[in-house]
Amino acid sequence: TPGYKTVKIRSTQGICVSSDSIQIYVIDHPYASFEVSSEGCINEPVDLFPAFSNGFYHWSITGQSIADTNFKESYRLTWPTESTNDIKLTLTYLICTTYYEKQVAIHAHPIADISVNNYDDICKGKEFTMRATRGSRYQYSWQPALAFSNNNQPDVTARAERTELYTLQVTNQWGCSSYDSVLIEASPCCDIFMPDAFTPNNDGHNDTYWSPDINKHTLVRFMIANRRGQVVYDSNTLSSGWDGTFKGQPLGQDTYNYYIQYLCNGKEEMTKKGTLILLR
Repeated sequence: TPGYKTVKIRSTQGICVSSDSIQIYVIDHPYASFEVSSEGCINEPVDLFPAFSNGFYHWSITGQSIADTNFKESYRLTWPTESTNDIKLTLTYLICTTYYEKQVAIHAHPIADISVNNYDDICKGKEFTMRATRGSRYQYSWQPALAFSNNNQPDVTARAERTELYTLQVTNQWGCSSYDSVLIEASPCCDIFMPDAFTPNNDGHNDTYWSPDINKHTLVRFMIANRRGQVVYDSNTLSSGWDGTFKGQPLGQDTYNYYIQYLCNGKEEMTKKGTLILLR
């Protein structure tokens, strides 16, 4: 135990006896300790909390450098790869030294990747399924939670009531998390998108005028007319669309009118009309 101690010596020679004593002070070893999690994630902070003690601190940490020799309440450490890392504290007070060490295992993040079934067919009121990449001992959390009957499964089903951003958090057994998100646009099921313009210059991009949504429905008639009302394209089949020509000759840059008639889901008759610009 620390404190003042008396050391005595007694010597005897024949009938002669002599003695002496001295007081010395015994120093207690400094208290070397710290708190740190035994598990961590790549590039995420791991907090280190040293215990207070008199003396000089010397840290030896795998892949890290701490130059402080005095007590500090906390440190924040990160490691960039999966690894097992040693943390060793050497604490010296006067002539006494104490050691303390622990290990921290750093783990990779899980895979978070959303796939959506029939993404192009999603419209308002329809149910759709989203799937997460599966992994051993993964935990899943989908948001907004109220959109799902059970939001902690790898596969979930929701109904497209409005345009919504869905997010997924995947957490592994070590508490490491990854995220992914997908925007689901819930347009009316019977509505189709018609582009504002196209460029029929044979470059392989946007060379024909067509609705990318019409394949979901049954086409009845698709017509293009010029400003004078002359029909320059008329079709009732799911072809590749209008290529910007009339009777085999390319038409000039101008504004044209479109009219399209189709059956929504093969039943409800729908029409849509508007203008488009042919650019050259």
